[in-house]
Amino acid sequence: QITFDLTQRQARLTQLGERRDTLRVEQEEREAEIEALRGQQQELEEKQAQFTSRLADFEADLLSLESEREGQHSNLAQLNETSEQLKLQLAELTRKEDALKTRQDVLSKLRGDMAGYYSGVRAVVQPEGSLPGVIGTVSQLVRVAPKLELALEMALGSRLQDIVVESFADAEAAIAHLKQTGQGRATFLPLDTIRPGQPIKVPDTPGVSGLASELVQIDERLRQVAELSLNRTIVVEDLAAGRRAFEAMRGGFQIVTVEGESIRSGGAVAGGRTGQNRGRESTFLSQEREWRDLPARIEVVHKDQEEISTRLAVNHGQAAEIKKQLKELDLQYQEKERQRQEVSEQGQAVGRTLEQLATRIQWQQELQAKTIAELERIAEGETRADQEISALTQARQEAEAAALGLAQKLRAQSSESLQAEHSQAQSRLTSIEARRNNQQALLDSHQLALQQLSTQIESKQVRAETLAAQREALLKLQQELQGRGAKFEAKLAELA
Repeated sequence: QITFDLTQRQARLTQLGERRDTLRVEQEEREAEIEALRGQQQELEEKQAQFTSRLADFEADLLSLESEREGQHSNLAQLNETSEQLKLQLAELTRKEDALKTRQDVLSKLRGDMAGYYSGVRAVVQPEGSLPGVIGTVSQLVRVAPKLELALEMALGSRLQDIVVESFADAEAAIAHLKQTGQGRATFLPLDTIRPGQPIKVPDTPGVSGLASELVQIDERLRQVAELSLNRTIVVEDLAAGRRAFEAMRGGFQIVTVEGESIRSGGAVAGGRTGQNRGRESTFLSQEREWRDLPARIEVVHKDQEEISTRLAVNHGQAAEIKKQLKELDLQYQEKERQRQEVSEQGQAVGRTLEQLATRIQWQQELQAKTIAELERIAEGETRADQEISALTQARQEAEAAALGLAQKLRAQSSESLQAEHSQAQSRLTSIEARRNNQQALLDSHQLALQQLSTQIESKQVRAETLAAQREALLKLQQELQGRGAKFEAKLAELA
């Protein structure tokens, strides 16, 4: 019995040793696999870091492109606003030009019709080229500052319609023409016969502007026309200044104010304004000045129009260039976004692979932990088996000693009885041994089957644990992917 028990313990010890060796081989294989998985994990982490860095670069590029696009949109908006302002200015200048041209047409018509002039004056001046030597009326030839127009209009009076001619003969021919046609009378100033008198002395009193003949502009060869008409007229600021000048002057003279009042040397004072026009009256001089100034004013407006049109064309060109740049920026942005999306998808694929590797590593580590725990249990079983084998070995030695004592006692008994008993015992021993061999073979068969079943059970348990771990990891991964999918949907909606 002790030998049988000892054999069982030794067989168990052998099984534990074989299982230990198998587990150590599996442990080494798992360690190698874990090492390989960690190597892959490190490579993928490096790739993921590269993808992250590239994504950061793409994000920076996209942000820069977006900022540049916003700047260009701002520039385009400013150009559009400037263009609108320029269009408004151009429209205003067009209206102004139309108004000036309309005014020029009116003044040209009035000047051509000589509205307000005596019929005799119109009869002489209007038929240009028909009468020789006619230069023009005094109102057409003198130029006065706008401030002094009323004063000089009052000073000249009807002399504004005097006709300047080259010679006395030209005046005779014109008078003959008026007599013949019966169209009226006119006063002529022949340049070869008019004799201007000496100019009066301008008094040194406050408010005096100066001698009227010196305050008008006229061609130098016609200067004597102005002197003849205005050598004895002074211009003052107002009636109070005229009164002071009047008291300081002697002889024949005339004083006019800038508002059109007049004081004659005899003491007569004239002034006031008609009720139909309470503002500044439109005079021959003002109409002539306005008519002369209109072409220059129209030209200024035209130049302003050309300048604004040029600026508008430049604006349109700049706007077109900015639109072209915006189109290129949009294409660059779309390409960068496509590349960023591609890198992002690659990074996500690497991330998923990393998660799978982490799950596999965790699974292998869990299996490794189970293997270590089983090795510890095997070590404990081997220790117990060694202890039991030692105890059984000692018990067998004691049994063998007892058997030796019994053998000595047997030798002391009679040979025949002992031989008979020995034969019976030998027969019984043979029967028992046969039964024992049969039972041992059956036991070995059962132990082998048990061992195979145990191995299958352990393999299936390991497989079940593996599948459970995989299922848990996949469920966790599914939940994470669903959460990430929801985040991506929200992000897509926000980006849209």
